[in-house]
Amino acid sequence: MNIKEPAYIAFANEISKMIDEGTYKPGDKLPSIRSLHKLKGISIGTILQSFNLLLDKRLIVSKEKTGYFVNNVPLSKLPLPDVLPVSLSVRGVHIDTILKKIPVDRTTKGFISFANGLPDNRLLPFNSIKRAIQQVSRDLSGSYLGLENRYGNSELCELIAKRSIHWKGAVKANEIVTTNGAAEAILCCLKAVTAPGDTVLVQEPFFFGIMQILVCLNLNVITIPSHSVKGIQASTGLDACDQFSVKCFIFVSLF
Repeated sequence: MNIKEPAYIAFANEISKMIDEGTYKPGDKLPSIRSLHKLKGISIGTILQSFNLLLDKRLIVSKEKTGYFVNNVPLSKLPLPDVLPVSLSVRGVHIDTILKKIPVDRTTKGFISFANGLPDNRLLPFNSIKRAIQQVSRDLSGSYLGLENRYGNSELCELIAKRSIHWKGAVKANEIVTTNGAAEAILCCLKAVTAPGDTVLVQEPFFFGIMQILVCLNLNVITIPSHSVKGIQASTGLDACDQFSVKCFIFVSLF
């Protein structure tokens, strides 16, 4: 199934490519929203969404009553990590013992612990968060202060069902299950399709929280290496399925 890319993402990618290629240099002013509307035939709302996306990525900055400019602060480009070698084998998961060995706080010079690491505040999409808070604050009913229904947020399910049109889906609101987070969603999915002792395929490296879920459900794993840009090799996954009884795949999207 081919999922059509939303228009605002496609236009944001077009501008991003021009910035990467040096067509628009740091400090350059971008064309105004109205001029782009006339030139490209794209709605003003779509252009605003594109600019908001670029703002969240820190590729551009907004100056009041002046317009949008390419960010003067260059984003550092680090070399891509090496891809791990392929080694297909069924293994058990023992993460808790490893986690206990990781120092949570250490003052040794040159040592950086990622065990309790959090993203820098500057990486947060503050513009999107601010817009969401402003929108919610306009709700005078105070419904956002109450507890969720134990069956999930019905309004959220309806919105997801409507957005399924973008991926040519035909999802009904009553077919959607909402959870308290991605980890709980993965747990529910795995409980639905696996039994203790089954084997699942996961990409490597992957989030240690997923490993803890696998331990909780007593599942074995086969790991396949993932490229930081290209993702996994589909052929490697097919080879694993030919050699072993794999119940499901667990992959994390690359952004």
